[in-house]
Amino acid sequence: MVFSRIKHHWRRLSLLQQLLLSLWLCSVPMNVFGSYVVWRHVYERVRNTTLTDITQDLAMINQVVNDWVGDNHDYLEFLATSSSIERLDPPSTQQILVRSSRVYPNFNLSIFTTDGRLLASNDGSPPSMAPDAVRRRRGSDWFQQALAGRSSLGLWRRGGTGLICISQAVPIRRANRVLGVMEACTPVNEVAARSGITQIFTHPRSGDAAIRWINPLQGRFTGWGYLLVAGDGQAVLLHKTRTTAIAGKTDQVVARDQVANPAWRRLINTIQSMPLPKGEPTSATLPDYYLVAADVQDRFRLAVVVDHETSLGKLRQLTMAVVGANLLALLVSSVAIARICRLLLRPIHQVEEAMQQLSQGQFEIQLVDGPNTEIDDLFSHINSSADRLRTYVDDATRHAVTRAQVSEAKRMQADFLIEPLPLRRGLQLAALCQPAYDIGADWYDVVPLGDATAVVVADVCDKGIPSALYMSVFRSLLRLSLSQEWAASGDAVHCLGAALSNVNRYMAGTHASSGMFATAFVGLYQPATSSLAYALAGHETPFLLRAPGAPSAPQLAMGGPALGLFEQAVFTIHTCSLHPGDLLFAYSDGLPDARSPAGEPFGRERIQALLASVNPERCSPQDLLAHVHATVMAYCGGAEPFDDLTLLTLKVDGPG
Repeated sequence: MVFSRIKHHWRRLSLLQQLLLSLWLCSVPMNVFGSYVVWRHVYERVRNTTLTDITQDLAMINQVVNDWVGDNHDYLEFLATSSSIERLDPPSTQQILVRSSRVYPNFNLSIFTTDGRLLASNDGSPPSMAPDAVRRRRGSDWFQQALAGRSSLGLWRRGGTGLICISQAVPIRRANRVLGVMEACTPVNEVAARSGITQIFTHPRSGDAAIRWINPLQGRFTGWGYLLVAGDGQAVLLHKTRTTAIAGKTDQVVARDQVANPAWRRLINTIQSMPLPKGEPTSATLPDYYLVAADVQDRFRLAVVVDHETSLGKLRQLTMAVVGANLLALLVSSVAIARICRLLLRPIHQVEEAMQQLSQGQFEIQLVDGPNTEIDDLFSHINSSADRLRTYVDDATRHAVTRAQVSEAKRMQADFLIEPLPLRRGLQLAALCQPAYDIGADWYDVVPLGDATAVVVADVCDKGIPSALYMSVFRSLLRLSLSQEWAASGDAVHCLGAALSNVNRYMAGTHASSGMFATAFVGLYQPATSSLAYALAGHETPFLLRAPGAPSAPQLAMGGPALGLFEQAVFTIHTCSLHPGDLLFAYSDGLPDARSPAGEPFGRERIQALLASVNPERCSPQDLLAHVHATVMAYCGGAEPFDDLTLLTLKVDGPG
């Protein structure tokens, strides 16, 4: 049903619409599929290349950061073991810290007592001594670990100044007793500068002059991002620290619960939970980001992230450019096809108009000036066909009367064939005549002669109208002669001999110049004597089938001369007896001469074999006729008839 509906709508489209629709239906899916396959392959290459580049960058940065953290730790441990610092003497401790700033100018050192109060600092803006600041400091993770005798690393924002820094702390001991905490607060921008991240900001790998950076606090979650994530979930954006540190803002430290974006929260959680081999960066692909992370120290992790859109932006632009180019090519092709199609449709419309004129009987057609040689040839053929049609119609008009006369002759000839056959006492009759052309030259006849019955199967030489005209004269003369001779003598042998001689003399004497002749089987059955008198004038010998129990059937005599050749021809009359149940089968030469598709004739032997299988007692003339006709038609296999075919069967019911 759906296919039929589509076919119906398709047929209603013009040729131009069908061409354009076919072009788009074939090209668009192939272009989409091909572009997708290429895009997918390039996408995998770009993704792998991006992750490889990020991993290499992060491995280098992570190595630098780890070395820097290790150097800082060693220096802090060294300072913490000096005697002045172990005594926690403020003046001497202050001098040591000030001297250290000459070596590490961006290394802000502070020493705190175990209760969190500031003892000494080389920072121009020392940590706040306000009670809230002291209390927050004592509660920090890095301070508590140092009090517990362990070095620590933490992300810290100093109260008052709002400075974001990497806080490293070591315990100050004396006799294995923790007396205070030494802390180094390194601004995050210093970490970015020392690790090489600042150079990446200035000269990004992509080469873009206006690289996009992630800033979740401003609602921007797309672009590149370099993150330092602490174990408690705090994260600092290394790519933003240089600007924000100069401005003195406090938005660098971003807690997980401070950003509502679920993708960003998932990103921070993934960075914290990723299983990372020591010192080896590991990559991951999230629904929104590509991510590479590496361990630093003390549950700190360094990570590089980039969203898919930023990473694959150029690929998408390239894809859109390819799609646009394909669409443009399709549009250009459509325009070209439309122009060419219009050039082709113009002669088609001319041909359509010419065909319409031809259908209306207007044959004065001259198509000229086609757009190319092929159309010129087509126009030439149409012009030639119009001329031939005009000639044909003229001829058909002239011969219309002739065809009408032939049709009337065919109807009149059909009247010669008696249908239905007359009912005769003691006999069953059946006959068939099938012309090879419209008008045949074979015929059969049944002539009632009182109680006797004459049967005729005859064949005029050749086929067609001349033979049919000859047959009409022949049939009328023979029928008249049989009736007259029987009425004069009442003797079967004399009647047949005289009738055939009369007809032969007239046809040979009057129509000899035509070269026509006829063959005939003429039989005269007398029920009173159960005898058949017959003559064969150059005709096929009929077959006689005896009923079971009756004397064996005699071989009927061979034929004599044909009718119409020699005026003095003598025709021998033969007789035989017919018993109840006997079947006589007479036929014209169209039966043995019937051809198979291979051209092999049916032959008398096949007729004889076919009749041998028939039981005359149980077979009616109609059944025998139908059986023989069906068999010979099957043998011909639909081939054109070779000759006229006439069959006649006669069966004796009982004695007269």
